Amino acid sequence: MTISAADTHTEMAMQWCATFTEADYPRCRQIAYDMVEQATRERLDEPIFAYKSIAQSLHFLGEHAEAKRVAERVRREAKGFIPCTSVHPYVSMGIVLARIACLTGDGQEAVEIAADTLARSRRDNLIANCHAIALACAPIAIWTDDEQAARSYAFELMEEAGGDGLNYWRNWGRRLLRAIDLRFNPHEVNEEPLEVDSLDAIEADHLATVDGRAISELALRRVAEGTVGWTKPEVLRTQASTAIWFDPAAARRLLAEARATALEQGAIAWVKRIDETAAQHGGRFPPPHHPTLGP
Repeated sequence: MTISAADTHTEMAMQWCATFTEADYPRCRQIAYDMVEQATRERLDEPIFAYKSIAQSLHFLGEHAEAKRVAERVRREAKGFIPCTSVHPYVSMGIVLARIACLTGDGQEAVEIAADTLARSRRDNLIANCHAIALACAPIAIWTDDEQAARSYAFELMEEAGGDGLNYWRNWGRRLLRAIDLRFNPHEVNEEPLEVDSLDAIEADHLATVDGRAISELALRRVAEGTVGWTKPEVLRTQASTAIWFDPAAARRLLAEARATALEQGAIAWVKRIDETAAQHGGRFPPPHHPTLGP
C-alpha cells in the first residue's frame, strides 16, 4: 500500500505532538521545519500545523522574536481547527503571543492577549480552556506579581479539570497554588509540601519560574542540556541567589550569564528580576578581578 504525501505529513504532525509532550524543543523545531520542507516539496496545502509548531518550538527555546512573527502569521491565517490537535490555532498562538509580550516587558498587553485567548478557549472546549489558563493566564499573573489573579486562575484550573476527570491539569493547578504560596507568602508554614520529583518536563519548567524552591532537578538539567531555553535566565538567577552564600564569585558569573541570555532573548521581564537580585546581594559579591600590570 502506497503512503500518500498527505499521510506522511500527518504522521510527522503526530510525531511532533509526541515530542512536544516530552518537551524536547530542539527536536520539535526540527520536525516542524521538516514538515514545511516536505509540504513545499510535495506541493501540499499551506502547512498551518507546521508553522504553529515552529512558533511554539521557537518560543520555548527562547527565540521569542521569530516565534512572535510566525505566531502572528498563523493567528491571522488559520481559519479553523487543524488535524492532530483539539486546540484552535487562535488559542495556541494567543498563548505564545501573550507569554512573549509578558517576557519581553509588556505586561498589560500580555494580560489583554491572555484574556482574549481565554475567552476564545471557553467557546471551544475544555482542553483548550485548561491550556489557556495553565500556560498563559496563570503564569502571566505570576510573572506580573498579581497574586490575586494567579490564585484565581489556579483555582479555576482545578475546578475546570476536576469536573471532567482531567487529572493532569487538576494536579497542575494544585501544585501551582502551592508554588504561589511560596512566592507570595514565603514565611507562612504550609503543611502540604510541594513535590517536584514526579513532575513532567513542561510543568517542571513552569514551576521553576514561580519560586526558587519549586525548581526541580529536571528543570535544572533541561537548562544545562539546552532542551529548553525560555526558563534559562530565571533558573540561572535562582542558582545565583543560592550560590551567593557559599561562592560569591560563581554567583556573579551566573548572574552575568543569566543577564546576557535574557538580553539575547529580549526577555526584559527576566532582566529586571536579575538586576533586582544583583542589587539585593551586591554587597556580597567580590570585586571583579583585574590583572595587575607588571613594572
